[in-house]
Amino acid sequence: MVNPQPSRIFRGTAEEVFSHRDEIPSGAILELRVFEEEREQEMTLAESLADLLEEASQVQRAKPICPDDPVKQQVAATVREKFRRQGFEI
Repeated sequence: MVNPQPSRIFRGTAEEVFSHRDEIPSGAILELRVFEEEREQEMTLAESLADLLEEASQVQRAKPICPDDPVKQQVAATVREKFRRQGFEI
């Protein structure tokens, strides 16, 4: 059998290609190629958390300088308390 050259090429999603089925002659020889996007290997939640915790442990924990403004001091205290309740050491 001779390898015929395509007379038409349809490219797109399956829905887009199949929408042209009326343009394909009955009995025509078809070749369907599926191109899948390469995906990066997905990390498990435990691996992601381990990476984040390792990164966080490398961050230097310098005590932030508290501004002289009492309103800003109160906001800073509120934020520190919020994170303390969530188990972070500040």
